[in-house]
Amino acid sequence: MRNFFIVLVLAMLAPGCGSPEKKDKEQLQPEAWVGIPDLPSAVPINPGAREVLEEWPQFLSLEERIAALSQTRSREELQLLLEELSQICNQVEENAIPLTFERPSVRSRLRVVRTYIGKSDAALLYREDHGEALMELMQAYNALREQFNLIINSTLKPELFETE
Repeated sequence: MRNFFIVLVLAMLAPGCGSPEKKDKEQLQPEAWVGIPDLPSAVPINPGAREVLEEWPQFLSLEERIAALSQTRSREELQLLLEELSQICNQVEENAIPLTFERPSVRSRLRVVRTYIGKSDAALLYREDHGEALMELMQAYNALREQFNLIINSTLKPELFETE
């Protein structure tokens, strides 16, 4: 019985005595940089909306950094850019929005952009496919730009929808 117990313990320990160096080498190999997929271009902003946006420096810096998204060449560069975009989004939400665009529809789209920046950052951190998250980020950003155009082109007055 004693010999059987010793053989059983050795049989259980034997697979653990393999070469751990091979496992470490396999885990330490970095993944190849896949790159950034072809992102959709930004929706053009109407001249009337552009005039209002020129007075909003936080949005201009967000616009400038999002334009740099497609030009990143490494994972580290993209991660730094996403961290910077996250900080800029916080500044945009904390500071005053021009009165023309101070609406729930604009604020909610800003939150969606910030959410997709976080999603893209998490995909990079966990080494998952970040292409889909970046596409969703650009779609959310384009929805924000389209909302600016809709507000400027709208002929309806908000007072019409207020109830007494």
